[in-house]
Parts: sequence; C-alpha cells; structure tokens
Amino acid sequence: MTKMTKKDYFNAVISLLDYVPFDNIDADLPPQEDIVKFCKNEIDLLDKKSAKAKDKAAEKKAKMDDLTVAILNFLDGCDEPATINTIVAAVGDAFPDVTNAKVSSRLSPLVKAGTLTKTEITVAREKGKAKLVAYSKVVIND
Repeated sequence: MTKMTKKDYFNAVISLLDYVPFDNIDADLPPQEDIVKFCKNEIDLLDKKSAKAKDKAAEKKAKMDDLTVAILNFLDGCDEPATINTIVAAVGDAFPDVTNAKVSSRLSPLVKAGTLTKTEITVAREKGKAKLVAYSKVVIND
C-alpha cells in the first residue's frame, strides 16, 4: 500500500460518509453535510498550498543564483571550452564551498536551455589520454 496523504484521508472520510448513515449513531456528531463540507474545504486548502509551493519552487529554480552568474561570467572570458574542474578552480575563490557537483547541477540546465554547449575534449595525461566533458558559451553570429 502506498503512503496516504492528508488529501487521501479526507477523500476516504467523504467516501465513508456516503456509505455510512449518521441516523443510527447516538454520538454527539455534527451533521454529515458539515463534515463533508469541512473535508472538501481542507482538500481545497491543501491544493492551494501545493500549488503555491510548486510556483515558489519553479521561481527559485528559474532564478539564477550567484554561483551560476559567476560560472557564466567565467565562461564569457574563456576562448576554449572549460571542464568542470577548471570552472571549480576559477570560481573557488569567490565560493569556497563550491564542488564539482554544485557546478555540474548549474551547468546542465544551462545546456538544456541552449545557453551553453557541452563538448568532449581529449586531454593528455601521464598514462595516455583522457576524454573530458567541457562547456562553453553559445556564440551567436549576427
């Protein structure tokens, strides 16, 4: 069974109230219609809260943070594509807690948006060659 949410529980209460009449119960309970109305109102409030959270998350995701701006500024000044390690080293002074993962997580959406291009470059190593992924700004020629 999957985990039930508050919304699922409220819908379950509404469904149960359709099948269980209150006429035979001696307890001091509000009318069925009031309970159903309450549950539907709570569901509406949960939906609004969820929509607001999604909007806020999308807004936060769309907004470029300082690290993203620093990465783009660095890549503006590069003549050749830069690897993630190169970018980390370049912006590391301004952002001491920067990691390869943080840089990579900002580069991927920029590639998808068409702001950056992702290429594979070959780099000489002590034991042969290595292929690395490098990033560069998209150049638009008018």
